[in-house]
Amino acid sequence: MTRNCIVRRSLAMVVITLALFAGSRAATAAEEQWRCCIGLHCNPILNELVATLTVNRTNNTGTINVDNIIVEKTAFKIDGLDRVWFWKDNHNEGHLFSITTRRHGTYYSKWSETEGRWKSRNSFVCKKR
Repeated sequence: MTRNCIVRRSLAMVVITLALFAGSRAATAAEEQWRCCIGLHCNPILNELVATLTVNRTNNTGTINVDNIIVEKTAFKIDGLDRVWFWKDNHNEGHLFSITTRRHGTYYSKWSETEGRWKSRNSFVCKKR
């Protein structure tokens, strides 16, 4: 094998490696993570409730983690300008978490058949990480 052929193959391997690395970085860049708190400072010492939400845009799923105790897999969508996570609990009751463009998060619980709407449970201040 000539020196030119070896250099070309080595260069081709570098280009392929960089392309694969760039592709994996692009997939990671599409992920989002939000930290939402009931209190203003997300201070666990003050016993403020903290929710961490993630997004996987490739399959429109996500997770919600509340105080590292409750972890749920969710469906995710963008509704207008809002980000929305939806999941069902063990009793098949729906739950929803929404973050507005002003970084205001709201947790809604249990679709009310009698009222025909979601019941708001908690309000959060959210920050994209």
